[in-house]
Amino acid sequence: MYFFITTAFLFIPSFINIIVSIRMYEQDSEMKAEGIKKQTLARRILKLKLCCPFILVFQLAPVLRYLDCLKYACQSYQCRKDNNNYGQRKYYIKMLKEEQDISLLRVFECFLEAAPHLVLQLTLIIYTYDGIVTVDSMFFHQLISILSSLGSMGWAMSSYHRIIRLAQGDKENINCIGNVIQFFWHFFITVSRIISISAAAAIFAVYTTIFCFIHWFIMTLWILSRPTGVIQFCHDQSKGPNAPLTIYERIGYYLFSAILGVVYVFTYLKPAEGSTFYRHIFYYSICGIENAAACIVWAIADYNTVLFLRYYILVICLCIVPFILGILCMIVYYKFFHPTLSKNSQVSYTDSVNI
Repeated sequence: MYFFITTAFLFIPSFINIIVSIRMYEQDSEMKAEGIKKQTLARRILKLKLCCPFILVFQLAPVLRYLDCLKYACQSYQCRKDNNNYGQRKYYIKMLKEEQDISLLRVFECFLEAAPHLVLQLTLIIYTYDGIVTVDSMFFHQLISILSSLGSMGWAMSSYHRIIRLAQGDKENINCIGNVIQFFWHFFITVSRIISISAAAAIFAVYTTIFCFIHWFIMTLWILSRPTGVIQFCHDQSKGPNAPLTIYERIGYYLFSAILGVVYVFTYLKPAEGSTFYRHIFYYSICGIENAAACIVWAIADYNTVLFLRYYILVICLCIVPFILGILCMIVYYKFFHPTLSKNSQVSYTDSVNI
């Protein structure tokens, strides 16, 4: 059974990444008519249906984006050497657009694939633990795997917010300290969420799955109630902004909202521009209550089930302390390091350059 679960956690997110990547290319073509003629190598490969299984098996959807990003970076550098400022800025903006898409795909890969895998791994470790810790190569392999997965999730979120700011020419960028604070913010929140879910699943796997499904359902409804960013992603950009959604677009809108709902099981991802104060209060309040509930489930579990474990207290601490640290990092970031001022020019670079 665990083999099939692991396989599903591997291939379903990869398939989703391929579909989202194709939609990104379609959106680029819709926003720029000549984009259909000037197709990139990655876009041509994705349109070949015979290549899709190969891309799916070898997890190549983000790699294709990196190829385009590298090409634009080289072209921008070449224009700089030729003192072609217009060309340099043009290809730099194209590179940022690809980086923006890559960062979103990376977030999906982390929280649709790595996070469920990590929950399953930690649940099995807790469930099968016999009270003896053997410090061997397997122990270090598991430790490195867990820490690297958690670190990649924090970095994916930090990188996503950084590149979003870079792509918005009318807003100040996030400085290095702000990026570090953001990393720890998302890292600590992710640690607390994954440990909480894993600890509860080790005791009551079925009930934990049900509660995760309820959380996903609530988050999906919440996203559907504020659909601006999701609709923009699914809507045909060549039509007017007030044009009604087609059946195909509406299905994509619901499916994409459901995908974001899965991400919201572990972390909050801002779907559109706007104030996030009340959104954060709502989301992190729910997560805090769920983490506390997981701690209670773990703490009052049967004596023979968990109390003998040497990390009985450690699990409780890892459910609560990282969550508090993550909230504190978020407060520090928004208080001292979040750029709130816009640049003097209110026109984005992408508006002034024909890309």
